[in-house]
Amino acid sequence: MPTNSIHVNVPYPLLKDRTGSLIKLRLNPEIYLSSNVLDSIKKEDFSEACDNLKSAGLSITFHAPYLDMSPGSPDLKIRAVVVERMNQVMELAETAGPKAIVVHGGYDKWRFDGNMEMWLKNSLEVWPSVVGRAGRIGTRLAMENVFDDTPEPITMLLNAIDSPHFGHCFDVGHFRLFSKVTMEEWFRQLGKRVIEVHIHDNNGGRDEHLPPGEGDIDFTRFFSLIRNSSSDVIYTIEPHNEEHLRKSLEVLPRYLGLSPIS
Repeated sequence: MPTNSIHVNVPYPLLKDRTGSLIKLRLNPEIYLSSNVLDSIKKEDFSEACDNLKSAGLSITFHAPYLDMSPGSPDLKIRAVVVERMNQVMELAETAGPKAIVVHGGYDKWRFDGNMEMWLKNSLEVWPSVVGRAGRIGTRLAMENVFDDTPEPITMLLNAIDSPHFGHCFDVGHFRLFSKVTMEEWFRQLGKRVIEVHIHDNNGGRDEHLPPGEGDIDFTRFFSLIRNSSSDVIYTIEPHNEEHLRKSLEVLPRYLGLSPIS
């Protein structure tokens, strides 16, 4: 594994100020593109920022908008907004060539009254065209687990579309908060489809985004399952402050067999 294989989530408005430290630390950005950013971004500025990072030998991933995005909604107009947002993301992807784009399926058993079939039917009105566009660009979509208490919704959608350009982003912190099945069972169903993992810790009460080791997640078990499932995984940390970034970079290289990052 190369020494610059770790990605870190960076909201686009902060990217310019953090480019120098990303290059110095050899950290690859996962650029978060909120809906507000998509409506205000200057494409020439975005292209220049990505070119600077790639010229320095870094790779790029995207995180698409997730707040209020409900691609499985029974409301046609809401699904149309999701398609519009994803088309905006894909236009930027054509410029930047990200390795992967993290997306959200929006399934929540409480809002959908446990009706996965209805959610799936509506989702299939949205994702096939987006996945097809990702394939033409040469990137992959990675659907992240959020409120999912089992892997079934994501598994059903990936099976229905069945594309090498559509896989899973396993968020270990969200798994700790919401999953009703073991990590082994989750990886039994989706391990071979994992494109990316989001790495942060918590104690099971709220989404704290702590550095690994400061909550109660068993990261030895987590990394063992990852290594036994796929050899081509993007490792992304999601710290919410500079101290958490520093601590995550102290811990993570040891799990990945990398040299210390400083």
